[in-house]
Amino acid sequence: MDTALTLKKRLRSEQLSEAVIQDLLNRSEIVNQLLNQKVRIDTFTGLRKMEFRLIELSEIPHALELEKAQELLEQFITVVNVEDGFSLTGQTDGVLACHQGIMTLIFIRSGRKDLADKGVEWILNYQITQRGEKCTWTGKDLYSRFGGCVGRTPCYDGLIKNMTALSAYQKTFGWRGDIQEKLDLGLKYILEHRGIYHLENDELITDDIGKLFYPYPYRTNVLEVLILMKNEALLNRNELKQARTYLGNKKAHAEKIFMPTSWTTFDPVNQHGEWISDVIEELKKN
Repeated sequence: MDTALTLKKRLRSEQLSEAVIQDLLNRSEIVNQLLNQKVRIDTFTGLRKMEFRLIELSEIPHALELEKAQELLEQFITVVNVEDGFSLTGQTDGVLACHQGIMTLIFIRSGRKDLADKGVEWILNYQITQRGEKCTWTGKDLYSRFGGCVGRTPCYDGLIKNMTALSAYQKTFGWRGDIQEKLDLGLKYILEHRGIYHLENDELITDDIGKLFYPYPYRTNVLEVLILMKNEALLNRNELKQARTYLGNKKAHAEKIFMPTSWTTFDPVNQHGEWISDVIEELKKN
């Protein structure tokens, strides 16, 4: 077991000294792999790789506090922090819903409340949460790049990322009425889709949503959806029974590597996944 996972498990029931935490992080193969990759900030794919590294580090307690992680974070912020949101092109037109949610979550988990507030404001103003809702964002990439994040329906990946960010914000910085109102609308949409299914039938919303991988890149999956619902005390809702059964019938094996040059999987593909198993065990707890 990687020592980063040991740290995550132990912190749920133990108070560890700073020295023990540092030792477990320093000995982690995953942490060292994430912190010692080459980075570029002059291309979309380079910034996306940096974003992925930061969101992966944020899944490990205290990893973002490491000196190298802080240096990476500050370098990242200088490029992606545009006037009205966060963009992997360094331009306002480049804001995309899923990445906006991921970056907002990074800033929440790193304790950067100023940037977390900015990210949340974009979500409150522009993330749509139902079919037919009009989005008033004027940046062009949101409507065109990668097929568009906004159309007749909200992009489900973007919706999950942004609702996860809103949920995490309130748990970190406290309850806000405007955030809860938006979050409730998003959670309602998720429940209407029984977590992972099309509204009209029992087909999965995407092929990827039914696959097990951890952590979560710009794509979402059944684990991320159900963790969000658990965090909002909705996991036992009857609407999610089918999704819970679906997950219960899966082997805890990592099924896919996203963009292997950009993304570091925590579990080896097609083998028993210790990190994935940890998420499933957490879902089973009341």
